[in-house]
Amino acid sequence: MTSSKGIPAPPPAEAREIVRSRLEGVAPEVVETVELLTSELVNNAILHGSGVAALVLEVENDRVHVEVHDTDPTLQLAPLRHAPSSVRGRGLAIVDALATVWGVNPRPVGKSVWFELNV
Repeated sequence: MTSSKGIPAPPPAEAREIVRSRLEGVAPEVVETVELLTSELVNNAILHGSGVAALVLEVENDRVHVEVHDTDPTLQLAPLRHAPSSVRGRGLAIVDALATVWGVNPRPVGKSVWFELNV
């Protein structure tokens, strides 16, 4: 298992690069999905949190686990319904559609939004 302690969450593009480098040897379609979902969670943390976020990536033989911690205490998260012409609000809907499982956990300050994807 490869584990990563919480590191300051980089901008979404850098988060995708971190995922890509840590998932070397994993099927390209899995890497692309993890990159996309990680990017969505990091973007949400930046938009809705105080700008202070951390990224955790754990890789096991059969799954990838990604968490993004932020300081926003909101725990009741759900995919939004949006108009087809809307340019925002699809992040959790994408996570919900593509992740094997996802959720939200409270933290001493804020929350952790996470997903897992079977490899």
